[in-house]
Amino acid sequence: MEMEELFNRVVKEELEGETLNGIEKAFEEAKKIVEDNHRKIEAEYLAMIDNYVKKSMEEIEGEKAKLEVENKRAILSEKEFWINKVYKEAMNRMEKVVSSQRYKESLSNILKREVSQKSVVYCSKNDVQTVKSVLKSLNVDAEVSEADMLGGLKIMNKETGEVKDYSLKLFLDQVFDNMRGKLSDILFGDL
Repeated sequence: MEMEELFNRVVKEELEGETLNGIEKAFEEAKKIVEDNHRKIEAEYLAMIDNYVKKSMEEIEGEKAKLEVENKRAILSEKEFWINKVYKEAMNRMEKVVSSQRYKESLSNILKREVSQKSVVYCSKNDVQTVKSVLKSLNVDAEVSEADMLGGLKIMNKETGEVKDYSLKLFLDQVFDNMRGKLSDILFGDL
């Protein structure tokens, strides 16, 4: 039996060696498959994360641009509010202008230069007497008509229909439009 035992033992060792060798090969192949799959999954998830980050960055940039536009609009709106407030204040101060002697002299100078017998002079309710007085001193029999205006004059030639506008509102609007940029710089600097 010793031979048989020896034979069994040799066969058993040989089988165990081949089996172990086969198991080791199978383990190495399985390990390689797992590592390959792990790398693929990791690459897929990294690509998904990268894509998500890019989309998020695009959304953030879009929101940032939108906020910048909204901020500019808000700043412009606020600037416009204050510029209009200055304009209204200037309009309110016109009462002081129309009550001054210099204003009355200006009306007189305009009438001397522009009025004729064929004219209709439009002026504010407060200026009617001054205009009539100046016309009388000039010996001009022009028509005087009250108009809804702050001050100044509008003179229409009856024959041609031409109207020359010397109203305070027109002057204020022209000065204000010309000075708008400078006024903005004074009020807001580099804003």
